[in-house]
Amino acid sequence: MTEQRWQAFFTLAAQEKGLSPIASLFLELTGYPLVICDKTLRIVSSALPAGAGNAEGYLPPSILDTAVEREGFYYGSVPGGEAHVPFRLVKAGESAVLGYVLQLGADQHTAVGAEELRAASLAVFVELSRRKLEQDIEWRYRDEFIQDILYNNIPNRDAIYYRGQLWGWNLRHPHMVVVITTDDTSPAAKQHLVHAHWRQVVAHYLAEHEPSVVVGENRDQLILLIPQDGSEKGLNKGLVKTVVKKLRLTLAAMMPHFAFSVASGRCYQSVSELYRAYQEAKVALEINRLLRQRNQLIFFDELGAVRFIYNQGEQDLIEYYKETLGPLEDHDNQNNTTFMETLAAFLQASGDPAKAAEALFIHVNTLRYRLKQIEELLQQDVRQLDVQANLYMAYQVKAILNTLVGHESNNLS
Repeated sequence: MTEQRWQAFFTLAAQEKGLSPIASLFLELTGYPLVICDKTLRIVSSALPAGAGNAEGYLPPSILDTAVEREGFYYGSVPGGEAHVPFRLVKAGESAVLGYVLQLGADQHTAVGAEELRAASLAVFVELSRRKLEQDIEWRYRDEFIQDILYNNIPNRDAIYYRGQLWGWNLRHPHMVVVITTDDTSPAAKQHLVHAHWRQVVAHYLAEHEPSVVVGENRDQLILLIPQDGSEKGLNKGLVKTVVKKLRLTLAAMMPHFAFSVASGRCYQSVSELYRAYQEAKVALEINRLLRQRNQLIFFDELGAVRFIYNQGEQDLIEYYKETLGPLEDHDNQNNTTFMETLAAFLQASGDPAKAAEALFIHVNTLRYRLKQIEELLQQDVRQLDVQANLYMAYQVKAILNTLVGHESNNLS
């Protein structure tokens, strides 16, 4: 490829004309279609032959797992019509990959377009870097505002309404606070491309299909503020269930084995009370985590007795927890055992040893042996229904304490 062609791509990047002219220039110079994706494999631009329309949606994440690397390029195929279409791919960025550029119809034996693809990828990287900088600034200010609401840092409702209008949000309506988090926290899963960017996939979907939903991030969680049109409890929950169902379908298409749980606080009429709903949703998620549940949608007001203990004094909760599960957690910490996890699985299985053993991937006799040791430590018969109810309540107390500022699970013993 001539230096003049390299310069043409760099000129487009410098002129900040976007991604479409870059893709169109590649098609003009090589005759090959070009598809540009962001790091979640969402198609953000393309240049296809006349009459072919525009490419849109997401490419399957499997293309990165199956692609073969050769001389700096990756080769594979994507579904297209009745047959798979071969591609040559190059990353937009190396140490920090911002996207992917695919030359459709090219395989390892295709000579045309290789250098043009490298030049296009550099121009794409410049444009995606510019977009990322703008988006990062926007998201940071937006997340800070949402956190101010959820931590009750803006007591003046009119100020909240005004700032919300700047983002295009009508915060005068009642809202449900919904928190979403992944159920898989293993290091291996965190390194997976799709898992690392699932929050971005959700945010893009909501921006396109549910624009009235306010989306924010807090560490490894997504926070949704879902506006409500009515005051009926069933109607409010129905709207939350509908949004969550759509998100599950969207993510399942890309990540069949990906699991995430969702928790919702109660519906509050005033935006100045949403901090209560946020705390309630966090408690519900923490209980879900402690009891090792997956793919759940939990409503705080359906947690039963936890609603009564939620408003108890902090010191009373600490003492209750220490008296009930404290000996078990102490033993785990001192002897590297997993009795807390074992008991949680047993309670979640409604006292069924076989079901609990299956959930823990251990033999049922191993579970029974652990339960015997647990009973000796607690001096209680865990097969008794009233004992199970008391222990289950203690896990809920632990969840509440874990959501309080300054408390972690290892500080409770």
